[in-house]
Amino acid sequence: MRPTPWLPTGMRLRRRYIQQMRFGRTALLIVVLVLGALALPAPVFAQSTSELVQETVRNFRGNDHLVTFWWLPAEFWVAAAREMRKTPGEIEAIGDLFDNYTLLGVMDVQFTPDGKMDALSTVEIVRRLEVWIDDVPFDVLKQVDPKLQQMSPELSYAFRVSLAEFGRGLRLLPFANLDSQARPIVSGSKPGVVRVRYKGETGVAPLEFWWHAPLTAVAGSKKCPGSGAPMEASWTHCPWNGKKPEPAK
Repeated sequence: MRPTPWLPTGMRLRRRYIQQMRFGRTALLIVVLVLGALALPAPVFAQSTSELVQETVRNFRGNDHLVTFWWLPAEFWVAAAREMRKTPGEIEAIGDLFDNYTLLGVMDVQFTPDGKMDALSTVEIVRRLEVWIDDVPFDVLKQVDPKLQQMSPELSYAFRVSLAEFGRGLRLLPFANLDSQARPIVSGSKPGVVRVRYKGETGVAPLEFWWHAPLTAVAGSKKCPGSGAPMEASWTHCPWNGKKPEPAK
């Protein structure tokens, strides 16, 4: 199932968003046309960061309130490095570094009556958040490799710019991603599940979002037997005939 477009369409927010997001939509188009063209085809890498964030976006729109999550696996950061024309050695090092972590991008913003935007701090977002990776609970890391702290703002720059004014409300939250044998637990290229529960608006039930890997932007789409209809990479059976799909291409 394709993700819901992340640009909000609620009537109360629409007039504010159209003006603020016009630049963001233009910038995102530039990212797709220019940076995306630099992506090198490889079955285990996302073709572009824009494709990956479009697939992993999850959001909630309330009255003058927007909560948005993105799952940003290691493949996102590798794709960003390729789009920035990092050297092969730098790209490999970035892949090795980000395999140790999985990150969530989170944005929780309220709109005031005068049209201003208030974004929750990282501390407040973490207080409201619960995360499971393959059904195991994980906490946001308080300390990470200094190289991760240095590289993540640089590699996420184009993504943040594509959000226009909303980019200043984006928080990047790191989680450990190694099992007892020092192997990555979850990635965009192999089966796995990331789930979050988030206490958003007061009086509203907690929000729950799920991501099922492999991601189509990373592993490629599958095809239904017979009809050849495209399927998401994480689907194990064709929803129209119940048969197992052909291998990802």
